Amino acid sequence: MVTNFTRRTFLGATLAATATAALASCTTRPGARAGVDRILSTDPLVAQYEARRAATGATVTQNLTAGTFDTMVAGTALTTWGYNGTLNGPLIRATTGDLLNVPVTNTLAESTSIHWHGLALRNDADGVPGVTQKGIAPGGDYGYQFLLNRPGTYWYHSHVDMQRERALSGALIIDDPNEPLAYDQE
Repeated sequence: MVTNFTRRTFLGATLAATATAALASCTTRPGARAGVDRILSTDPLVAQYEARRAATGATVTQNLTAGTFDTMVAGTALTTWGYNGTLNGPLIRATTGDLLNVPVTNTLAESTSIHWHGLALRNDADGVPGVTQKGIAPGGDYGYQFLLNRPGTYWYHSHVDMQRERALSGALIIDDPNEPLAYDQE
């Protein structure tokens, strides 16, 4: 018996195979727990990987207070928000392998957080309220602490609504200890 293999037959077979593969990927493999397995920042596996990171033994501490302040911009007086009463948060400068310790005090009337943009770090230090941490409540404190593992120029900022646009941000420079610094100016 000769069967014509049409475009419609091919598309139907392709769709059936794709659906079967998709359904198979949704099943639990034998011996695995149902649901999503997550590795939390308190998991011993995270501590093992953190212990492998190169460390200088030095700690760089920068206290930050998120709050309102009055300033002048282009001759116009305004009230905005910032860290430590400035439009640009304090420059934080450290070296690869340093432990960064940033105690944050929130004097705003709403929750806030700090996201360390571009850094690979533990989930509980990533600063995304509702995902990696609870927001820092008004009048509350929170301490960020993690090893700096990659040199570069980064920035830190609030990860709540439009707070970074109101000046809750600053620069973070992580120096490479192996950089020869063979230049006259940065």
